[in-house]
Amino acid sequence: FGKTIVEQLVSAELLRQWGKDIGLSPSKEEIAQEIKQLPYFLDEKKQFDITRYKSILSANRLTPQGFEDSITSEILMRHASMSAGWVPLSSNEAKLH
Repeated sequence: FGKTIVEQLVSAELLRQWGKDIGLSPSKEEIAQEIKQLPYFLDEKKQFDITRYKSILSANRLTPQGFEDSITSEILMRHASMSAGWVPLSSNEAKLH
């Protein structure tokens, strides 16, 4: 029916690596924009809140650099999948299935 989790992880890593190999690289602006639209980092006015960002990362034992690296990987995988002609589920969508 579906791929195992291990197969999905391997496929995702191969896709990210292929993206790097063909020279895909998200810009710093693209990474920042992706992070700034995540709802859990927005204040009551729906504006990005750097203090909230750092606090939530810290509470989850993440550094800004580590989190940004993971966002970079997700964007790279998305770019690579579009270049390859297919778009897999996002990590959040995959967790729902």
